[in-house]
Amino acid sequence: MWLIMLRRRIPFLIVATVVLAIGLAVALIIPSTYVSSTSVLIERRSTNVAEGQSIVSSLPADSAAVDTEVQVLRSPDLARRVAEKLHLDRDPEFNPRLRDPGFGEWLGGLFGKSPPPVRPGLDVVTNSLLNHMSVGRQGLTYVINISVSSRSPQTAADIANATAREYLAQQAEYKRSVAEKAQNFYTERMRALSTDVQSNASSASSIRARTGITSGSNPSSYDEQTIADLRRQHSEASASLAAKRARYNAASRSQNNPSSLPDVLASQVIRDLRSQRAKIAVDASQATTRYGENHPEVARTRNQLAEIDAEIAAETRRIVSGLAAEVSTAQQEVASLGAAIAQQRSAAIRNSDASVTARKYDTDADASRAVYEDLAKRRKETVATDELATPDASIVSVASPPNSPSSPNRPLLILLTLAAALTFGLLAIIIAELLDVKISSGEDVKRHLGLNRIASIPGVSPKNYNEHLARLVYEKPQSSFSEAVRALNMTLRGGHAKQALPTGQVIVITSALPHEGKTTIATSLALSIAKAGSRVLLIDADVRRPQVAASLGIATPEHGIAEVATGKIDLASALVSTGTPLDLLLVAVTAKGIDIFSRGQFSDLIEKARKKYDVIVIDTPPVLAVSDATVIGREADHVVFITRWRRTSRFAAKAAVEALKASEAPLSGVVLNAVDLKKQSLYADSDPLAFYGAYKAYYANEE
Repeated sequence: MWLIMLRRRIPFLIVATVVLAIGLAVALIIPSTYVSSTSVLIERRSTNVAEGQSIVSSLPADSAAVDTEVQVLRSPDLARRVAEKLHLDRDPEFNPRLRDPGFGEWLGGLFGKSPPPVRPGLDVVTNSLLNHMSVGRQGLTYVINISVSSRSPQTAADIANATAREYLAQQAEYKRSVAEKAQNFYTERMRALSTDVQSNASSASSIRARTGITSGSNPSSYDEQTIADLRRQHSEASASLAAKRARYNAASRSQNNPSSLPDVLASQVIRDLRSQRAKIAVDASQATTRYGENHPEVARTRNQLAEIDAEIAAETRRIVSGLAAEVSTAQQEVASLGAAIAQQRSAAIRNSDASVTARKYDTDADASRAVYEDLAKRRKETVATDELATPDASIVSVASPPNSPSSPNRPLLILLTLAAALTFGLLAIIIAELLDVKISSGEDVKRHLGLNRIASIPGVSPKNYNEHLARLVYEKPQSSFSEAVRALNMTLRGGHAKQALPTGQVIVITSALPHEGKTTIATSLALSIAKAGSRVLLIDADVRRPQVAASLGIATPEHGIAEVATGKIDLASALVSTGTPLDLLLVAVTAKGIDIFSRGQFSDLIEKARKKYDVIVIDTPPVLAVSDATVIGREADHVVFITRWRRTSRFAAKAAVEALKASEAPLSGVVLNAVDLKKQSLYADSDPLAFYGAYKAYYANEE
């Protein structure tokens, strides 16, 4: 962990410094904010001065009601009223249009970005006020706290108090508004009910006047009684008619002997006439007896008898005529009573309908009158409620200007800035480590490539040696570079007991990508082996981009590896001698790009070289660039894979190693090339070069 911190100290310091600078700038730039609070108590008990039910009921004493009032205090309408009352549209803190352009607007202007449009009216001021306000219930009590933050302590207190007062005024105003609406409703309704009462009463009176029904009477009972009397009279008249018709019929049947009729017999006149006739008959009988039939007295008495008989007959006829007249009169009476019954029945039906209608009008009038009286009573109560309208809350704590700002807490902000700087610095280290895919140590080689690191070649500074680097092993044999190449030579030839590898004659030097130093390593290794006395052949097998001749500072020959492989010339004619046990087989100018490795010709060349040289070192193209390295690797006894320290990607190296393994090339290990001697201790504590500072005095001509 300590090594990681050391090698990533630059990104850590950069990120931490930037975060620290930004945090300190913010801590110093952020203006001080003051918070002032007021408290409002929701009344649990309602005061009812006027009798009767209130138009607007008091708030229920439950948690939901308190939470609802919290939302009312947060409403934009209430905030707008406060903003209008305190003229907050003139305050730059709440009206962005009055503010000077800030850093964000200035920076946006540099990039041609116009500021966002400001909404007209008090909308933006209202939203800004709501952002500065906090409303919350105090625990589970009925107290609501209103807190307002502002750059001015007096403004914070004024807004908090104004909000509480406007809230109470809004409640009272709402009650008065509802009461006024109720009064108007009652007035209009009472006017309509009065019209209904008058109309119904007038209709009922008109019906009673037309039908003769009195108020409160029962026409149905009266009609029934009248009809009953008429029916009784009709029955009596009918019985009398029957009796009179019977006497008349009897008189009609007894016309030959009317004197036997009861009415005749009962007539006093008839009795008197018959009494006179009896007396006269006695006188006539006595006169006849006395005087004879022809005596004037007898004639006179007989004349008297005839006169009396005539009177009796006339009286009898009068009695019979009277019976007929009585029958006729009785018939008319019966008919008149029947008509009266029918008429009374019709009148009863009309009176019943009229009574029902009148009672309906009376009922409607009474109902409207009752509702009118109730509304009149409620209207009086509403007037009293309007005059005594009080809010359902009260202010229990008045806000005062705070003496010290509530934010920002600059000491805490500085501590948080330091913690953030440290956190982001560590995060930068973690990100740098996660994004670092470069091979830096033997542990990386073992972990990612599954191979051993067999050598670490230090990088050479141009100020120490600016000539051809491959010749450094001859010209500066006591340098760290030359010693590392000799160590690689000893490793490959089995000179190290702990890393003993099979010895062989063909050593292939390759890498994953170009510019990783494989040509320098191949040339330096060949020179080092030759300096030890072995016969060495250095073959430049990179026919596309040959670099061996340039690395040794010699000219490109006329004939080279392509001509030998194709049989145009023999091996001895193509060799370039260096005046040492090292011979070179290079790439001729005319042979660049010729494929000589896939036809078996190169294998014949290697077999010829094995018979003449102790060691053959072959510089191949990069594995990922062309397939030549995998073909040549099958001819080798050792394949040395070169990675450039802190440059070669582990993904590229792994892909190249997998390709070599797939071709069954004998991989001997990995060489870390161009290792920075001053920084290697930060990446690998087990690499010998990590301790270079302790033993660098052993190397000559190095700083």
